[in-house]
Amino acid sequence: MLDDAQVMDEIAPGHPAWNDVLYHGTKMRYCSNIAQGGLTPGGTRGSNWRAHIHLVAQVDTHGEREGVRGGSDALVRVDARRAYGHGARFFLSRTQRGAVLTEGIYEHGQSSGLPPDFLIDMINRATREVIVPRTTAEVNTHGAPLGYGQPSVQGEIIATQAEADRICNEVEFALGEFDGSSSSGSERGFAG
Repeated sequence: MLDDAQVMDEIAPGHPAWNDVLYHGTKMRYCSNIAQGGLTPGGTRGSNWRAHIHLVAQVDTHGEREGVRGGSDALVRVDARRAYGHGARFFLSRTQRGAVLTEGIYEHGQSSGLPPDFLIDMINRATREVIVPRTTAEVNTHGAPLGYGQPSVQGEIIATQAEADRICNEVEFALGEFDGSSSSGSERGFAG
């Protein structure tokens, strides 16, 4: 395992390389998820993929830059000073010129990354305009909202088989529209 002390130096407010605001490069398509869940080491791949969130103090409007994901068309502005005040530690990479690394905030002995409270905003990398992340509905593999075109669990009840059959018969028109079938509660997975 790599020893962090061999490849990076801890920085804090007052250090010559410290910046109160740092940038994380990403793609616009991820902005809604980041706005809701914050930044985490390794992103969607998890901390087994990467141990740190990569940040930089400056980013050009185009081109590649060490510490910024290739093809990034959006930037997340991070309130590094506020995160530091809540226990986040920041490190200057010796191997990636200008890259600042953090595991984020620790809660109950585990990194929770940088929750949304520590993100200032997200901007278009080329234009520097603020991106207002759109909320995205959860969709199935066909792009339809979950529950549309296929039954989904909305809640659970304890019922006898007769009661389950009665409930299914009352809502059969809705279920039948999706799959063209008609079945009893036991055939739909209800058990008394």
